[in-house]
Amino acid sequence: MPRKRRTQLPVKKSLWARMKPAIHAWSVRAGGASLAVLGLLLAVAIASLDPSDPSFSTATGRAPTNLLGFPGAVAGDIALQILGAVSILLAPPMIVWGVLAARR
Repeated sequence: MPRKRRTQLPVKKSLWARMKPAIHAWSVRAGGASLAVLGLLLAVAIASLDPSDPSFSTATGRAPTNLLGFPGAVAGDIALQILGAVSILLAPPMIVWGVLAARR
């Protein structure tokens, strides 16, 4: 007598398996938006940099004139000290890659 074949029940995916693609897509979009914002902030910090602003290399008692305040003055100064004038070329790829990732 032939054996009866067992019918397999449909296997339900776990909650994590169902949520993983959505979490991945959300994190890529959030990371892309963050990268674009950081690129914009870097561009503004470098563009509005004043060499007499207070930072790690300049001690002064006056208020910073950088559009982003003291953090912008420090970020712009560090970027220019490490990379020089080439540091302004960091912002456009950051913005483009961030926007592309956020639109994904």
